[in-house]
Amino acid sequence: MACLDRSVKDTKPSLLFGPGGTSGWTPVGISSFHGMKPTAAIRELIQNSLDAAVDAGEDIARMRFHVVSRCRTDDIPGIRAYRKAFNSATSKDTLDSLPPTDHSRAITEEIRTCLKRKTCEILYVLDNGIGLGKDRMEGLLSDGISMKGTDATGSYGNGHIVAFPASDLRYVLYGGLADGKRIASGHAILASRRSDKKNKPTLGKDGYFVKALHEGRLLKDRYTFPENDDVPGIIHEQLDWIERNWGHGSVVMIPGFNQFRENSASFSLTKSVFRASACNFFEAIYRGKLIISVEESGIENCLDKTTLLRILEEYKEEKRSTDSFLSGSRAYEAYLALRGGQPVEVETDIGIVEVIVRHPVDSARTRLDLCRNGMWVTGDIPRLRPHQFGKVKPFHAILPLRRNKDFNRLVRKSENPLHNECHTNQLHGREKKQLINVFDAIREHLRKAVPGLEAEAFRPNDIFVLPQGGSFAGGVRPSKFGAATSVQRTKSSDTAGGGTGGGAGGGTGTGTGSGSSRKKSGEFKRSGTRIPARALIIPTGPRSCAIEIVPEIKAKMGELRFALDENLDVTSDGVSQESYVSIDEDSLLVNQEKVSETALIKDGDGQIKGVMLGAVDSGEKYSIKMDYSVPSDLSIKDDQKLVLVVELMSRQSQKKSENN
Repeated sequence: MACLDRSVKDTKPSLLFGPGGTSGWTPVGISSFHGMKPTAAIRELIQNSLDAAVDAGEDIARMRFHVVSRCRTDDIPGIRAYRKAFNSATSKDTLDSLPPTDHSRAITEEIRTCLKRKTCEILYVLDNGIGLGKDRMEGLLSDGISMKGTDATGSYGNGHIVAFPASDLRYVLYGGLADGKRIASGHAILASRRSDKKNKPTLGKDGYFVKALHEGRLLKDRYTFPENDDVPGIIHEQLDWIERNWGHGSVVMIPGFNQFRENSASFSLTKSVFRASACNFFEAIYRGKLIISVEESGIENCLDKTTLLRILEEYKEEKRSTDSFLSGSRAYEAYLALRGGQPVEVETDIGIVEVIVRHPVDSARTRLDLCRNGMWVTGDIPRLRPHQFGKVKPFHAILPLRRNKDFNRLVRKSENPLHNECHTNQLHGREKKQLINVFDAIREHLRKAVPGLEAEAFRPNDIFVLPQGGSFAGGVRPSKFGAATSVQRTKSSDTAGGGTGGGAGGGTGTGTGSGSSRKKSGEFKRSGTRIPARALIIPTGPRSCAIEIVPEIKAKMGELRFALDENLDVTSDGVSQESYVSIDEDSLLVNQEKVSETALIKDGDGQIKGVMLGAVDSGEKYSIKMDYSVPSDLSIKDDQKLVLVVELMSRQSQKKSENN
């Protein structure tokens, strides 16, 4: 039985909307990316260009970002139809039928403001890939359908949606040049609305810049695209540049470019693109497979293998990433591992896989990073967590996935939509078992290949302390580190409890002497049953640190807190007084997530002294990042180095304690 072809046509290319169900201004596909930082959009654009260059048989993927700051708004292809659709979607009758959320109002106001301007910014992204023929354009516009091959960097789905929040119009256009032929299209995401024609169904939220939209055809020949002379002049100009310089390729056009919603006063397209590129595609750039140029304010800069190190060095002090991807310091370390490491071949059930291993490393911790087709994916690899290498010296390994197509394919299918996580549970059956076996084979190989720790250098105990400048274990301090922290108290311990400290790590500090009358039942307690654990503290600033702790037994409720190790002789292995640091709530992250108010352990003055981890499991790693301050009754200079002692205690829940 033939499928009914309900076509919407125009004699010239226009923005056409087909029938659709009810949908407001915040459909799930785009709202999940609305608050993304520039890196998400830039990563998506680059990975698509890398794939296209491979398909074109190019040894080097080339990209060009540039902004036209004063384009006439009326010159945007399909803008007349866009205005009509927007006005209809924001009419009183239509708005009354949609969920009136603040987010919806903000989006409509952004669009209305952009449409009122005579000119707007347009971001163009050009590449030397295979171009966009009819089939590729179909795949690009069709939700949930991918035209990528098995070796593609991206994964299945509608990843192109990531770029839409960069447009105040939520409108993206495309142009392609292949074999001398030109093609164009576009996609706008507005809201469902009533048709302006009687007895016609509700119009959907998606508009497509095409000559005809065939709604009855779901997977093939759904669109009639503008080609050659029908391609708008504003896109023709960019395809002319591609033809002169590369011969083939594609262009992504983002009208109403909002600078990725960054602070417009300090925004730099060059810095945003170069940081995201260097931190996420350092492998492709280092191997000479990717070159990116950015033209901004008439000045063009280039990022390639000769300038990569300089860009990474600009961000090597960036300890915390402002987005969901790699921080500058971690990217710099990964680059050093890639450049200075040795290739190791690992035999697996699906063939040989390559691992780049660098040891020794400057850092006191083991790291592993997975890169696929030149793009960094994750530093949290299943079955390859740093705590699983506790008996070998710290190393940094890069898994580039270059030589084994099956490994590449399995990892790609295990990724999340943003390609920054890898989960074996995404796979099933034989494929899941294959990927787990590969990771296990790599783990066992590295355990044998990397030199082990000497017995005297690693003696597990309930406390494993790492001060600034080095590491030691078992609570016994090598003499080269000297005394932990020599301090004087400014007030007696029995009156401690008031005042505000000036710790450089941020936040406020409060004394915690045992005589404080402000202490309440159910709040911070110094005693408790210790949970045997291995812990690692990495100072990240004068009063900030990153901690990894691995319990050696299970416990129903684990409480984590940090004591200031003060006034100790170099041979001591105890704490003279339990002066606990105060934790800054805004900086506190446990396993990269904010901590709920109910999990915070506070003293009588409301200072955060610890964190409830909940049920802890043997061998499970917990990662903590925090800024802290010292008790106000201690005389400590801002630049004075401190030693913290990690304490993991078994404790009943706060709620239960308060009820007792």
